[in-house]
This record gives sequence, C-alpha cells and structure tokens, in this order.
Amino acid sequence: MEKRKNFKKICFFCLGILCLFAKNKVTLASEKQSGLTLDVARRYYSVSTIKEYIDIIHQNKGTFLQLHLSDDENYALESKLLGQTTKHAIRTKNGAYLNVQTNRKFLSYKQIEELESYAKKKQVHLIPEIDTPAHAKAILQLVKNKYGEKKRESLRQAYTVNQIDYIKKENVLFIQSLYQEVVKQFPKSPYFHMGGDEFVAVDANNQQYIHYVNQMAKWAKKNKKILRLWNDGLLKEEIKQLNHSVEVTYWSYDGDKQNPKEVRQLRKERASLPDLLKNKIKVLNYNSYYLYLVPSKRTLPNYSSKQSLNFFKENWQLQDWDGADSTYQENNIASSHYLIGSSISIWSEESSPLSEEKIVQGTKPYINQYFQLVTSKD
Repeated sequence: MEKRKNFKKICFFCLGILCLFAKNKVTLASEKQSGLTLDVARRYYSVSTIKEYIDIIHQNKGTFLQLHLSDDENYALESKLLGQTTKHAIRTKNGAYLNVQTNRKFLSYKQIEELESYAKKKQVHLIPEIDTPAHAKAILQLVKNKYGEKKRESLRQAYTVNQIDYIKKENVLFIQSLYQEVVKQFPKSPYFHMGGDEFVAVDANNQQYIHYVNQMAKWAKKNKKILRLWNDGLLKEEIKQLNHSVEVTYWSYDGDKQNPKEVRQLRKERASLPDLLKNKIKVLNYNSYYLYLVPSKRTLPNYSSKQSLNFFKENWQLQDWDGADSTYQENNIASSHYLIGSSISIWSEESSPLSEEKIVQGTKPYINQYFQLVTSKD
C-alpha cells in the first residue's frame, strides 16, 4: 500500500473501515495470497513460457504459480519411480523431453530446478500439484509400463479407469513415495497440492477419503510442507474430521454440473466455502466462473476484450465464490481471516490449435485484471 503522511493515513484507514462494514467485504485483499494455476499436464509449456507467467505474477506482486503436473492425459514431470526419465526420452528441437512410450512431453529434473531458481529470484512460490485419487490415468499407464499390468490393477479402483484405490495401505504408501519424489524436486516451495477433484467416493459419507487426506497431511507435515487440495470431497457432515493444517482450494460448490437434480444434491451434501471458514479451515478462492480460463480459438479473444474485462472488474471480488449470481451464494463470510487468498487458472484441454505465445498474450490482460482486483479491493 502506498505510503502517505500520518494524517492522510489515518483518514484513509478510517474510511476503509467504514467501507468494510458498509459493503460487507473481506479484509485487506492485498494481504492475501494471489497466484496463477497453469495446466502443464494436458498441454506442454516450455520453460521460457512458464518463466513468462512467473514474470507476470511478479510484476503484479502475486505470490505463487501452481503447476498442474498430472491428469488423465499426461504426467508432465520426470520420474524415476514411474520410469519416465530423460535417459529414455527423445529431446525435441525446442528442448522438450518426449516419452517415446506415451508420446507425451515432460519437464526434466534440471528444468524444474531452473524454474525453481528463477521463481525464487522473482519471489514467487512454485507449487507442484499431483492429482489423486482421480485424474490418475497417466500415472496408472506409467505404472503399467514399468511394473506391469498386475501392479496397475492393484493400484486402480476396480470400477474406474482413472482412479487410485485410496483405501489400500500399500497404495497410499506408493502415492506417498511419488509425492516424496516430487517434493524433492521443489525444495523451495512451502506448499504441495495433492489434487482431490472429481473422484468417485467409495463410501456414502467420504470418511475413507478424509482418512486418506489426513494421512497425506501427516506426510506433508513430516516433510515440512503445507498440504492443499480441491474442495470436491469435503462434505458438510465430515469436515470437522479433516486435519485443519490442510488448505482448501475452492473451485466449485457443485462441480459445475449441468443436471439440476445433481446440482441440488451436491449443494446439499458438499461443504460451502463459508462452511469451511466457519470451521476454521483455511481456504483459497479459485471460483471457476470468474477465475477459470480455458483458451481455445473461440474463447481466447474474450480474455482481452473490453466487455469481458469490464464485466470481471465490476462483478468479482474475493468473497464471490459461487458462480455468476447470488441464487445460492452466501455473501456474508463470517471468518474472513481464514480466506487466505485466491488463484486464477489456465486449463489446457482445448488449447492445442494455439501457440504458447498466443496463449500468453491472449490471457495476459485478464490475468493482469485479476491481480489488480485482488490488490485494490480492500
């Protein structure tokens, strides 16, 4: 916040407090964490492009870049445990490493080290996200390639094609070994994101999943990391059992489902963002309506249009967490102290026709607008 003379500082402070109560806004957005989540699993981004996004975060005084490194389509990171190494890869003309078995590109140990050092210079935390138990098809494929079909089937949930069976103790230990390998590649980051979105629960009240998360929280503490996860598996009746060292990245109340019956059911069962705050669980707002960008030939021009930027500026603030309207939204957040930040996200599933340069330039105006909002709305 800009320095002012004592008298002006007092006046503005008092005015800010009055506005806070009058408009019911959360306190001091400038003190909150703010970042960008980049999907590098469903689309390869070069080291230079990732550095460009780190620069954008730094220029806007943001605090982190979350790398979504695994999904059904790809595991975008070198891994001795999974048998994906530079030794057995082809180096492409642009410097990327290509797994010849999966035909997908990945970032090497040395490239991550380079990105970590660069991010540290720019005062940006680089946060790895390895998604489990769902969206694990690529992990399971690499397991099959190295260890055989029997090992993959022992890891896989019996009635799914892309989910880890998180009840088995040996599977939890295997995933912890994978996570251990990843955190060694990101020693400078205080955070680790374990995924947790869009999975199929094995019991009605998700107690087994909460147990899985709590085991990962103990592992994270042992490794001096703060564990983060998506909100999907946190139900109203079970959140008190969640290890409160876990930080929740809240993207959607109902998973952005289209079926009205399913939407009603999910909203009845799932914990809302205010529910989590009331239970003193730290949350970051990843609102999928305002803060999710999915670049494609059709959508990319929207992210720099005056109409979209004005709509974003006029309608979103840190406390807005539930879609485009207030039909369900509880605007009165009781414990804003536990709303610790937010992130804008770039998801890559429709971006293949676009060059990296076009994606950066096309998303930059909207990203800049986001950072302006989170640092200016007190």
